[in-house]
Amino acid sequence: MTDVERRRRNREQRREIRRRLEEEAAGPPPFGVTLAQARAKWPEWEAAHNDRREKGRRVAMDKVGPVVANFLLDIHLPELPAPTEVVAYALEIECGHEDFWLVKRTDVSKPPPERTPCPISWSCQLNDGRTAVRYIEPGEPKPEHAGFGMTRWSVTLACGHESEVLRTEDEKSRVGDYMVCRMCAPDDPDFDVEIVALGERLPDVMVQDWEVELNCGHLGTDHFIPVSFRHDPAAYRAQHPRRKGLSCIDRACDEREVRNVRRLGVVGKIRTPKPTPARLDPVAVAASDLRRRLTRQERQALIRELQEDA
Repeated sequence: MTDVERRRRNREQRREIRRRLEEEAAGPPPFGVTLAQARAKWPEWEAAHNDRREKGRRVAMDKVGPVVANFLLDIHLPELPAPTEVVAYALEIECGHEDFWLVKRTDVSKPPPERTPCPISWSCQLNDGRTAVRYIEPGEPKPEHAGFGMTRWSVTLACGHESEVLRTEDEKSRVGDYMVCRMCAPDDPDFDVEIVALGERLPDVMVQDWEVELNCGHLGTDHFIPVSFRHDPAAYRAQHPRRKGLSCIDRACDEREVRNVRRLGVVGKIRTPKPTPARLDPVAVAASDLRRRLTRQERQALIRELQEDA
């Protein structure tokens, strides 16, 4: 591979990484749900509900016995109605995503919820953008890149500046590769300079994960604060703000305002997928075919003939 091709490949990889980071910062795009998806998910919902009922039954039986346990279960966790008696609705929520709302046919006059959790709250953009108002307690120090099996190495660039790269233990020296020199062109993400020499391994940067109080009032975690900032972690985060801010995983922050409700239709009869037939043994198929086509005398004669040939 020529130097020109290698530099072009490195630039394309960096642009792809920047594109993915921008997409991640924007959050998952809006999406809608359909009646076909509701029918496909019904067995999953039914299995989860039955599992909750069974766990609740075991807990109640240990405390009040089987009779009272079944009575309480029928009140608080009744069996799901048949899918032919369930109407599916789509809840359009403020983040642009949609979730299902299932209602019995006899309860269609029931008002929809005003708020509901986002079905992808773990990656929804409305769970990001938090800031730490108070750093409470640090975790145990650990090497910054230990979980990735990488170490820091110093390198010399063709422009004369020193820089550093991350390498795995079995990776090549990186001499001849290209990287961006921030000293020569701090604002140009495509200013490639060749690595001309690999230096020495640099000490690991020790970091800590801090438990923090978020501006939404819940507790969260701010990861990878250098130990050198243990006396003022907020100063480090002010100097190095996160692209998406901090995330809150508290259930209260998962809930969104319901903006609109769409009727999808009756879930209807659920077709059970046919099991995949077992693969037939060709020897067994051939033997069965012979038993069907040959008489008993012909089969015995064939057996004697095969034994003589053996």
